[in-house]
Amino acid sequence: MRSLEDLLELQTLDSGIDRLLDRRSHLPALAKFRAVHRRLEKLDADIAAAQATKRELDLAEGKAEGEMKLDEEKVRREEQRLFAGVGLTAKDLGHLRDEVTMLRERISHREDEALALIEQQQAIVASLESLGAERDMVRADKAALEAEIASEWKVMDEEIARLEARKRETVPAIDPDLLALYREFYAGEPFVRVLPEGERPTTRSVTGSNFCDIAVVSDPRTGRAVCVSTLDNLGKGGSANGIQNLNIMMGWDERTGLEAPPVYP
Repeated sequence: MRSLEDLLELQTLDSGIDRLLDRRSHLPALAKFRAVHRRLEKLDADIAAAQATKRELDLAEGKAEGEMKLDEEKVRREEQRLFAGVGLTAKDLGHLRDEVTMLRERISHREDEALALIEQQQAIVASLESLGAERDMVRADKAALEAEIASEWKVMDEEIARLEARKRETVPAIDPDLLALYREFYAGEPFVRVLPEGERPTTRSVTGSNFCDIAVVSDPRTGRAVCVSTLDNLGKGGSANGIQNLNIMMGWDERTGLEAPPVYP
């Protein structure tokens, strides 16, 4: 096959490749994978926050225990002085008893604080265990989805490779002089792109832009050339073309305001 028949066959092959690429990027498992990945990130953040809280509680609990030991040691010394009573007046003894009472009240308060901290620590540890178990399950789900996606991609990639091979066989030989002629003719046109041999113009390559893509093939049987082009009818075929004409009429650079790339994907 040559010329137009080749080009139609090439279009069919490219459409098949495009459909496979679209399926490849929209697998149901991919959506699940993204959701699982986000959940895993959330779990990692929650675990990190819980671990930071546990470290703070450990420090607070250690500080409370240290202060409580200091108070207990001070109570022991003051009680020994109180029981000995050596060199103390009645007023001194009264002050000493008040201080011992105050220290015991503070020790009791610190014990309550320590117990509350221990309860919070136990709750954080339980939360960490629960989060860790959930993270293990989510990691397993993620690994299973990765395997499923890889398996489906493998099948699709093999089919894409098969179509690409057929495409290479189908692409007609292009007279180098013909391709050079088109490139020379459009060399001064910033928005016309003459595609390399074997490439087919696609609307996705020009969507939202002022570009016009051109492909050309030759038919040695008839000596004719077949040229196929594509453009965005709302861009190059409409408003963008109007802006380009305005630029030329006003003597401005015709590319002004029109050099945005295509928006696909």
